[in-house]
Amino acid sequence: MHGEEYSFSSSSYHKGLFGLKKRQISYSRREISKKVEIFLTNSRY
Repeated sequence: MHGEEYSFSSSSYHKGLFGLKKRQISYSRREISKKVEIFLTNSRY
């Protein structure tokens, strides 16, 4: 019983970590695309 509870909590914890990482990746991708847009507009002039 106790082992099952532990495995469940650890799996939900890992899921939370995975979701956080995915969010960070998508955020950094947006930031990178913004920087690329700024870089392209600056290089045009």
